[in-house]
Amino acid sequence: MKLNSLLSSLVLGATLSTGSVLANTVVVDTTPFSYGNGGEFLAQTSNHGDFLTFCVEKNVFFTEGANYYYNIDENTVLSQGDVISKGTAYLFNAFSRGTLAGYFGPNRLANAGLLQNAFWMLEGDLTYDNSNPYIALVEGIYGPNVMSDVGSSNVKVVNIWNNYNAQTGVYSGDKQSMLIRIPDSGMTALLLGLGLLSLVAFRRKL
Repeated sequence: MKLNSLLSSLVLGATLSTGSVLANTVVVDTTPFSYGNGGEFLAQTSNHGDFLTFCVEKNVFFTEGANYYYNIDENTVLSQGDVISKGTAYLFNAFSRGTLAGYFGPNRLANAGLLQNAFWMLEGDLTYDNSNPYIALVEGIYGPNVMSDVGSSNVKVVNIWNNYNAQTGVYSGDKQSMLIRIPDSGMTALLLGLGLLSLVAFRRKL
């Protein structure tokens, strides 16, 4: 396919993804390892499967078991326009891969509370405390840059919304932002950047 034809197709796909294609939906429930108002939560999505996740925003609330809309951003909490930190991306990547040292085991519930607090601290929503073992872990890796913007990462932000306007493709009514790990590939990164990931998932179902 010629380059101009490919670009035209991508632009058309982007238009469809924000207008005529139905928005992705998500239901978020507690798990046996949900701690207080935080994760671990189970996100059940229409186009990205089911996965365990944590909240990014401390003072934004959702109703467990309710049906919401979502979109996936490269790394930005859209309601705040804030890019997640290197520390957040590292910790969630290790958690989702099952390689977060000392997390899984008999103290998993307590560790979930510590990890959730670490995410909130790293995103500036909770008073920073390096006595938290997960804060100490990422400080040992990134030092003073632990709260710096992550840049490119396998860890993306699932922005969850109360409303979606199919005509304008606009989401509104911030209900929470959560974390998802999507394995890197050139095409996945391209599709995320153009807002086409949901369109590809939709077409695969046809």
